[in-house]
Amino acid sequence: MGSKTFEGNVSIVLNTKGEIALKRDPEGDWDASKAQALHVKMGELAKKHKAKISSYALFQAEGGTEPVLLANRYGNPYVALLPKRGEGGTTRKGVTKLA
Repeated sequence: MGSKTFEGNVSIVLNTKGEIALKRDPEGDWDASKAQALHVKMGELAKKHKAKISSYALFQAEGGTEPVLLANRYGNPYVALLPKRGEGGTTRKGVTKLA
């Protein structure tokens, strides 16, 4: 099961563990179209509050540079840094029949 783009708005919060996290918020300022700015703001707030970003709020794939706001299997938001997609819209290689 793949992750889906998060539908709705989120807010950046400081959770009970003292970590920067994301929370669903209908009145939040951030949505999937602002994922790049959201990622930058999370980093700024982490430095300002001397906190780390929650591992549930940020996922970085190998070679990932493009921030995308996704929903986990429970519907909670997180930012994923994914490799930049090519012109075809996919990063998967074609299937090669071997036998």
